[in-house]
Amino acid sequence: MKTRKLTKALVRYLQDNPGQVHLEKELIGWIRRSGDDELWRINAFRLADDLRVDRKSLLETPIALAFAGKKSGDSSDYDNRPALGSVENGASSLYTHAMKLSQVAVELYTVRDWLKTPAEIAESLSRIREIGYHAVQLSGLGPIETNELLKILSAEGLVCSSTHEDAAELLETPDRIAEKLDLLGCTQTAYPFPHGVSFAGMTEVKEFASRLNHAGRILNDRGITFSYHNHDIEFMRLGGRPILEILYDETDPRFVKAEIDTYWVQAGGANPVDWCRRMRERLPLLHIKDYGVNEERRAVYREIGQGNLDWPAIISAAEESGCQWYIVEQDADWADDDPFKSLQMSLDYIKANLIE
Repeated sequence: MKTRKLTKALVRYLQDNPGQVHLEKELIGWIRRSGDDELWRINAFRLADDLRVDRKSLLETPIALAFAGKKSGDSSDYDNRPALGSVENGASSLYTHAMKLSQVAVELYTVRDWLKTPAEIAESLSRIREIGYHAVQLSGLGPIETNELLKILSAEGLVCSSTHEDAAELLETPDRIAEKLDLLGCTQTAYPFPHGVSFAGMTEVKEFASRLNHAGRILNDRGITFSYHNHDIEFMRLGGRPILEILYDETDPRFVKAEIDTYWVQAGGANPVDWCRRMRERLPLLHIKDYGVNEERRAVYREIGQGNLDWPAIISAAEESGCQWYIVEQDADWADDDPFKSLQMSLDYIKANLIE
């Protein structure tokens, strides 16, 4: 198997290059996510971008060459656009790449009522793969051992793009979360909702930001990217500023990234396009969720393309900010009360309108 070949090459490379040991978790995650020629190339490109290195240089390492079965210098067929954040002609460069189908994931909270047992989880993940998705964000699952979940994901050919973890555990025991993610071969997690957090004053908000930053630092040291997932409550204002802005200003961009939720930004009275742009190089995850209004004048969730959000503009802004995963979520208001049908409708729109 190519992954075994790559693992051996990785060990040799790290032995020969001790200064690169800090990349071990990134590279192992890449190995675990790479199942075929096309997928390993996509993930190699993402890895190069994440590490701010030239794509061709990464693909010329002994690790990549061993996995690809190529010889040194044989990389002319690889895309060599500048990496995110690279410097050309003395100026910072951030290229815009088209969103790929492999970057589109399902937020499993969408089908939470169909994930209560291991058997239901297996069946639901199979249905999601049949619809055409390649990745999922873990959330809303019933009790299941991590090893069993990993087997199900692997059997279906699904990648774990990221997770939503218990809010208290993320802040209090981030090392335990990192251990779970290591087993899953996943390097992304997000804080889901500020349960029990007071936004009554600046002191409380800054204290919360400090706790987020502390957890993010620990996770970062373990090779995990930590993001904050917003709802509408963060658009309450303190001192003339939305709380979400304060949270990002009071946290270190290295340790706390953004998982912008398009529906909740709109519900909070803000502009999803603007917030995607504001999180430039700080937006690894994006919850794509459409916003509509029904005859009772109530805001409702809609399938992607069936609501009022400007998806081409949102995706373009997210691409410019370096987004890695576009995560489809629909909390309720499903077509014919069937979340799987809604997921199919959303993917159909994405494939027809948002992917080159």
